[in-house]
Amino acid sequence: MCTVADKVCTDPLHAGDGGWNQRVDRTFLPCSLETLLPQRQAIKLGSVDLTSSHRYPLGPIIVLVAAAAGVLLGLYYYFTPLTGITGAPGVLLVIGSSVALVLDAFILWFGGRGWLFGMFWVLGLLGALGTIIAAWFLHAWWLAAAIVFVFAGLIVTLAGPSQPRRAAA
Repeated sequence: MCTVADKVCTDPLHAGDGGWNQRVDRTFLPCSLETLLPQRQAIKLGSVDLTSSHRYPLGPIIVLVAAAAGVLLGLYYYFTPLTGITGAPGVLLVIGSSVALVLDAFILWFGGRGWLFGMFWVLGLLGALGTIIAAWFLHAWWLAAAIVFVFAGLIVTLAGPSQPRRAAA
C-alpha cells in the first residue's frame, strides 16, 4: 500500500525566538504497481504499462512525430541546394500535406471515438497515401520513409482503445 509518513524534525538553527523550531517533513513511501492497480493484473510490454488509464495514445504520437519529421524533411529538400528538388512546387505540396497530417494527429489524439474519429482517420490515411506518392515522384526517399511511419501510426491508432480519452484527474 502506498503511504505517507510524517517525521517531526527539530531545528535549533532556524528558530526565530532562540528556542527549538519544529518542522514536519512529509515523505512518500514507495509502492509497487500491483498495489496501485488492485482490480487488474498489470500487463507490461518491456517497461510500458499497458493497463494504466493515464497512458499516452501511442498511435497519434507516432503519427505526430513522423508527420513532423516529414515537415522538417520537406523544408530541408526545399531550401537546401543540390538536393535536386530545391524550390520545386511539389515539395511545397508535400510540406503542406505533412502539416495537415500533424493537425490530423492532434485531432486523433484529443478526439473521442465516433464518426468524427473515423472521418479524420480516413482523411489521414488518404493524406499519407498522397504524400508518399508525391515523395516517390520527387525521389525524396527519406520523406517517403517518414510517411510509412505515419501509416504505421494510423494503424496503431485504429487498433487502440475504443473508449474516449479523458483528462487526467
